[in-house]
Amino acid sequence: VITVTFVQGGEALNAIPSSVKFGGSIQSFSTEWLHHLRKRVKE
Repeated sequence: VITVTFVQGGEALNAIPSSVKFGGSIQSFSTEWLHHLRKRVKE
């Protein structure tokens, strides 16, 4: 399960920000699957 808990990306409503930050949590039933999910998120 991947849960996104925040997205932060600029102040203007009518402009695309130059960068965006997001964060959250990852939960898995196995360590192997957890490593796979972390790798995919970084991609």
